[in-house]
Amino acid sequence: MKSKVALSQQKYGERGYLAPEFSNREVTYRFDLYSLGVIIIEILTGKRGYEDVENILESWSYRLDKSERDIQLEQVRVCAEIGIECIESNPAKRPVSVQHIITRLDETRSMDSSIEAAVTRSSRPQVMLAPGTWRPPTTLHLGAFLYPSF
Repeated sequence: MKSKVALSQQKYGERGYLAPEFSNREVTYRFDLYSLGVIIIEILTGKRGYEDVENILESWSYRLDKSERDIQLEQVRVCAEIGIECIESNPAKRPVSVQHIITRLDETRSMDSSIEAAVTRSSRPQVMLAPGTWRPPTTLHLGAFLYPSF
């Protein structure tokens, strides 16, 4: 992707979400990645500003269900790393594209599925129904018979 730069005479947006290079009125496609990083960090921490990945993981470890904590913490770690990479002051050090971020998130999701499948195969008891014994739930109709008549 060619690097395109646009010069702007007007400033739009809120200071905390604007990439540092905006002070020079330079806007590139990586400008939006900076804003995305700020939002990701805000979602993970509940506040504005840079946080260390370890601090983010520690705060999330207490919120997660023990049975899936390792998988979910790995997902939080990847999100935190993406957020921190996006808020790099040097635009060249930010992720290459949004597609790069999506690919990393998809890899984390597929890791979740493969770990869950391995756990299912190895340790969870399986319940098998004989063919023809399972019936889908039926619809419960509530209407005129809501109140008993005595």
